Amino acid sequence: MSKHNIQGEASRPDITDLQGDNEWTQIAKRHWLGGDTKQKKVKNDVVNKVWEALKNEEFQYRSLLILESLQLLESYLWPGYGESSTNHHVLLIALLATVKARENLPLWDIFKEDADKFSSFFRRVLSMSLDKSLAIPIRTTILSFIICAFQSLDNGL
Repeated sequence: MSKHNIQGEASRPDITDLQGDNEWTQIAKRHWLGGDTKQKKVKNDVVNKVWEALKNEEFQYRSLLILESLQLLESYLWPGYGESSTNHHVLLIALLATVKARENLPLWDIFKEDADKFSSFFRRVLSMSLDKSLAIPIRTTILSFIICAFQSLDNGL
């Protein structure tokens, strides 16, 4: 299997990637998937672990698709977002939102519940877009998210 980053194409995940001993599935089961319907508090060490694992594999699109299928954005990152969220937390939200948009999956309904929270998030993304210390692929992803947001202004956020 060849490695492809966020700019390239990769093989599609299948059901075996969403079950069993897959690293992403194990993290998901421990932190956001499971029988407990109560919102779990986002832990910075979990966010950093996900970020570092993705960074180490150069943000393979296949891994991003697996995380999207495991509902990382909807079940963990977005509900746990707040003013004090780390930059990695913000970047992961933007990254997974971009994956959803690229896959033509419903995206904006996730954010409609709390327009003030989205406004805070979007301001953070805009300010991060100016951060020249971020790697080019990450800045490209941020820009893709911003473009996607502006192309979706009819969603009323």
